[in-house]
Amino acid sequence: MHADGGPTSVPARTVVMPSEAVVNVGSLHESLSQTRDWDAAVEALAMSTRRVVVSDLLAKDLPARERLALFEAVVLGIIEAARPVAIHWKPAGKLVDPAALLKASGSNSVDALPQAAINVRMFRIARSDDDLLMDTLGLASLGLPDMQVLFHGMEPSRVAAHLYAVALYTLRNGALVDEGETIEGPTRGTEWTARRGKALVEPARPVFDFDPGPDYSVHAA
Repeated sequence: MHADGGPTSVPARTVVMPSEAVVNVGSLHESLSQTRDWDAAVEALAMSTRRVVVSDLLAKDLPARERLALFEAVVLGIIEAARPVAIHWKPAGKLVDPAALLKASGSNSVDALPQAAINVRMFRIARSDDDLLMDTLGLASLGLPDMQVLFHGMEPSRVAAHLYAVALYTLRNGALVDEGETIEGPTRGTEWTARRGKALVEPARPVFDFDPGPDYSVHAA
């Protein structure tokens, strides 16, 4: 408490915990399978001999961008001091190249650093040759909704780029849509309708479930 009886503000903190434990590469199989922007991730993990756990505390009430910026500042300091061979960005379910992250810190692009914290995943639907599920992972850990779309008939790379753009906007500005509202789709003249729902693939978290319209929706097939 302050002297005037008001509540004391406790600053957010980042905890760094070195460990002698050997990295269990097998436990990272799922994250490796969903890491699509670092071809050398497997080779880098094979060179690792120990790990350092980095986590933030008392930060959940901070705005998402501020919370991420504080956390990434500590991670960048660790990269410069310890030269890790790989980063497992657990909330995003992906492996990150430390050298690429350090390089991004000197970029003029405001979008360079957040890329580490947002992942777009792809899953094939059982007993279907064409149906795909794509979702984002990383926003929920910052107190924002992730998103998912179940579709067919669209180029996956375009859907991935679109989901990432929406996720990045959400990180920078807050949720782009609300229940029943629409956003422009990745294909000219299309709209995606947002519904609040639950993630179809773990981890469990609230998401915006987008309906891509009758031409592309699996439900409408």
